[in-house]
Amino acid sequence: RPKLVAMPHITLGSRGGHRMHVHDEQPNPGAVALPILFLHGLGASGQDWEYQWPVVRGRHRLVSPDLRGHGQSGRAGPYAIAEQARDMRALLDALGIERCIIVAHSMGGTIAQELALMAPERVDRLVISNSLPSFRPNTLHRLREVLMRVAVVGAVGVGPLASVIAGRLFPHEHQAELRTKMTHRLGQISRQAYLRSLGALARWSALGRLDQIRCPVLLVAAEFDYFEAADVDQFEAGLPDVRRVTFADSRHASPVDSAEAFNRHLLDFLGE
Repeated sequence: RPKLVAMPHITLGSRGGHRMHVHDEQPNPGAVALPILFLHGLGASGQDWEYQWPVVRGRHRLVSPDLRGHGQSGRAGPYAIAEQARDMRALLDALGIERCIIVAHSMGGTIAQELALMAPERVDRLVISNSLPSFRPNTLHRLREVLMRVAVVGAVGVGPLASVIAGRLFPHEHQAELRTKMTHRLGQISRQAYLRSLGALARWSALGRLDQIRCPVLLVAAEFDYFEAADVDQFEAGLPDVRRVTFADSRHASPVDSAEAFNRHLLDFLGE
């Protein structure tokens, strides 16, 4: 049965402690596969991985935290991507996990990259979905996206933005239930935590460092993501050991809108 563990206090060196909520599900007795660390995207929570847990349950220990400011975790800063990678290293230490597989989405993908660069001995392989090596608003398209989010959240709060984003993620009639679920889930983050997380994303980049990520990477892309295919091409070209898959008619939530295909590729990548 899934075990929810609220980590009351994770020590982050000289910066003090941070309360982090974690879904920590133990494997079956005798299981030898590495633990999987699941990292969610901006505005979401660790519960977003509920469509992946069933296919790896029992063989792996499943660790799915609510990132800083998200879900039931504490809101205190700093929110910089490198600091959040240190959060994850501290979490692995607290749980006694020396090495793991990381499955990450969007903002979680940036934290996964940073952790793989910071502590390569802790990361066996990466699955990165709907993410990039830089979210800096250095193109007109990206700048518009950031300004739209800042304007909506600043003017009317996170709830209305959550409704807009859920509609963009799940536009089809048969996805109505997903739209409702994600509107509620994405609307739970505070205005301050959302804007600070968005700002951290806009300042972060791993471009120029990708060749230092030596572990195998499964790169999951979507036909209708927020960003251009050329951005994903650049990501793929910079990684030394990468396999890429692109899902047709998928948007910026491939682990959810293409869960069955995503899970097949995940198991294949894990050799299962």
